[in-house]
Amino acid sequence: MHQVIDAIIGTPTPIRAILQLVSTRNAPGRTPFERYAGIVLNDAGAEALSSWPLSKPVQLVPPGSGHMAQLVCSGSATEGERTILQDIEAALNRLISIVDTIEDSADFGQLQTGKLAIGHSPLGSGFLPDRPRYRSALVRLPAISPTEQPSLEYMNEVDWRVLDYIAGNAHAVFQSSMLPNLHQSFMGAHAPDHSDWDVRTRLASMLLKLELPLPFSCRFDCNVQAKAAAITFAVPQASVLPRYTNNGPNAPLEPINAKQAGAALAAYTMRLACLLGAACFGSGRRLDHAFIMAVREADSKPLLACRFDRDEYVRHTLTAINSGDLFDPALRFDAAAIAEIAKPQSFCLGDMDNIEAFQNERAAIMGGNRIEPYLDNRPLTDCMRRLFHARRICDIDTRHFFGSEPDEIREARNDSIDSTIAAIARLESIVAELESQTTPPDDDASARPLFCANPLSRATVSLLDDDYAVSLQAEAFLSGRLVEDIPADRIPCYFRAPNALFEAHLGLSELYERLGDYKGAEAQADICVALAPTTAQAHYRKASALAQQGKYEQAANIIVSGLRTAVSHRDCALLYYHLGLILSKIGLEQQAAAVFVYTTVFGGTYAEKAQHIIKSYRKREGAPIILSGSPLAASREMVRNRIPVAPSDEVRTLITKAAVGLSCANAPEAAAPYASALASYLRDDFVIALTAQSLMTGIEPARA
Repeated sequence: MHQVIDAIIGTPTPIRAILQLVSTRNAPGRTPFERYAGIVLNDAGAEALSSWPLSKPVQLVPPGSGHMAQLVCSGSATEGERTILQDIEAALNRLISIVDTIEDSADFGQLQTGKLAIGHSPLGSGFLPDRPRYRSALVRLPAISPTEQPSLEYMNEVDWRVLDYIAGNAHAVFQSSMLPNLHQSFMGAHAPDHSDWDVRTRLASMLLKLELPLPFSCRFDCNVQAKAAAITFAVPQASVLPRYTNNGPNAPLEPINAKQAGAALAAYTMRLACLLGAACFGSGRRLDHAFIMAVREADSKPLLACRFDRDEYVRHTLTAINSGDLFDPALRFDAAAIAEIAKPQSFCLGDMDNIEAFQNERAAIMGGNRIEPYLDNRPLTDCMRRLFHARRICDIDTRHFFGSEPDEIREARNDSIDSTIAAIARLESIVAELESQTTPPDDDASARPLFCANPLSRATVSLLDDDYAVSLQAEAFLSGRLVEDIPADRIPCYFRAPNALFEAHLGLSELYERLGDYKGAEAQADICVALAPTTAQAHYRKASALAQQGKYEQAANIIVSGLRTAVSHRDCALLYYHLGLILSKIGLEQQAAAVFVYTTVFGGTYAEKAQHIIKSYRKREGAPIILSGSPLAASREMVRNRIPVAPSDEVRTLITKAAVGLSCANAPEAAAPYASALASYLRDDFVIALTAQSLMTGIEPARA
């Protein structure tokens, strides 16, 4: 049987192989499995592939390394085309599960001696040999007489039994908390045992290793202090189920009707909920509650919800799974009967009133750890205090605009259209009012105000040597002089400054520069840098004021200082583009050319401007060779000339520490932006990506 599957997953033209199997399914000499595979793929809509556009080639990613077979369209596909691919992908994975269940049985010969054969599913050693500990699911294959060969009806029964036994490896999943967590320590960060990060990465790892024959997507959340985890998963369309049913391996196939399909999908969903409950408890030995809810894939409407408590889960649910009572084929269309055997502490199926009660119960336990950072006055842990140079979670918030309305600042700056002097007066009035309100917390009179444009730049505060003299530090960095470590009692502690205060000073610097008062512009820029030493715009304004006075080397130093803590593409592009202009102004054409080439990496407006300058440079006689080089070559040229390459690996380490530390501090809202950035750095690490998603959205829909 596996040769049939190999012919599909081993070819560069999977569509052709699928169509060939479908078109010849009734040809003389076809085996029962070939016939059944052709029927399954045909019912999934394979014939639609015959008219598939050549401009949208489809590739098949074979199963392995923790994933099922995947059909990927390299071109843009319509909604209808994606649905077809998903249905065919689901059909193919069901066929793979049938093959693995039968061929991975203890002894295929037992089928012909009338004994009960036991197979491993899903999936067996035939396709996913790298997940042995998840192949402990026992699927009781129906017995056939010694003179019989597996028939078409037999294949259909095995197809259904793979779905019946979907919770069969729950015991192995439940025990997985005893296994090492590969994501507990990495990139200089360590999460304690049973901490939030430890639990989330364990749960993400298990969810990604569950090779399920039907499509599966989910969101999850946890609250280790409440000893609870929650999973919301999407139920696929009933169209991905087997299209036929029977009363045993020898009964004739009968088309499944809509009512049966809905009931079978509900039963599968209930069994899958039991498996996901095991995943919750297996992610942390201290978790006592698992909230599992299924929603419709099409519109996210709740369909089923249940709560498991750890002790009762072990006593009833796991016992029913280990005994095989949960997998009785007679329960294939009876979700309520399965729930009666599994005995969750609460269960509701399609009853919106009960589901609403479930959601309220879940929120009462799970919702306590989700606090908007700007409202979170809890103290930071010692390691996070050292990283952020702050004492409270609210002081590291950068996303909430407060102190004055943004429109008020914009209106004041727009007054310059009529009168620059009037605009300056209005902004100075706003500054005076804000400064009178900007006072340190009662318990720390020595703390200083700090503004950061985004969460990632807030984490780079610890890279500052001593921001009392930023320009001196920048010059020291550029000249290569070492800066001695600042004593602990001199490390500043910051509290959150109003965004409006920074914006007002930034506007004043720009307006003074427009008037030609460059000293006044520089003085306001100095305040911006002191107030926001890790924000790119502050360094840009300072450099602009210096450049207007002809102090190009000092302007370059300031931008270099800003690059030490630049993290976003937009900030990096802004600083590099203007650094290139300044270096060109003072005759350092080779360095300027390297900077412009490197700027193109970041995309956006400044990258496009840099590209235009590069084109104009190339037309000149004796243009620097580096202009024809790659951004990697440009970065090497920059390093040779003591120009920092941003963002640095040091920044990534800080972001990792912030994501792990804030998660372990039970502050998922504060950890979310750092986890998101970490996932973007580690694009191929799906565990980190799923963990980041859990911190960003939890079990609620993603924010706009």
